[in-house]
Amino acid sequence: MRKALLALLVFYVLCCLGALGLIVVSQRGLYGLAPDPLAAVFAIVLALPWSLTLQALPSLGARLVLALLAMGMALNLVAGIWLMRRWR
Repeated sequence: MRKALLALLVFYVLCCLGALGLIVVSQRGLYGLAPDPLAAVFAIVLALPWSLTLQALPSLGARLVLALLAMGMALNLVAGIWLMRRWR
């Protein structure tokens, strides 16, 4: 069970990095990708339930929202590591 949870956490980290990278690539128009406001959908889903608090905040800058999404993903990762240690 522990190896499966570790593999899931590694997959989660890779998905988080990909989602955050997609936001940056879309914002800057890199690789010929047109700026897309829906590029953050994957990051919002991966940062659930913490990303729901962004709705209560007033309009924020793109960098601050990106930082808050990354922090939500990090909190989910910490919770996963805590579960892995608890299930010995």
